Amino acid sequence: MDRDAGIFRDLAQLFVHETIARFDDIARLSAAGAFSDMGHEAHSLKGTVGAVGASALVQLLQDIERNGLQHRRPCSDAQLAQLRQGLQLARDDMDAFIAVL
Repeated sequence: MDRDAGIFRDLAQLFVHETIARFDDIARLSAAGAFSDMGHEAHSLKGTVGAVGASALVQLLQDIERNGLQHRRPCSDAQLAQLRQGLQLARDDMDAFIAVL
């Protein structure tokens, strides 16, 4: 089990890094008016959070993706705040899971 725990810890670190980086990219691209790129980042992050079963985040990221790719609109401040909070909760859950391995 020790080897499995190490693999899960590595995956958790990757999850943390990717969710932080992609959130920052979404916020930056939205503010810069690069809505298509923002939509693509939301799509990528949607896959990451979907893999851990974060269905509420998947729905939110679908909305952000649609805003960027179809409507050429930025994220709202409320969407960014909800995304930030949801990603932090997912990272906290991931940390709690890893702590018991």
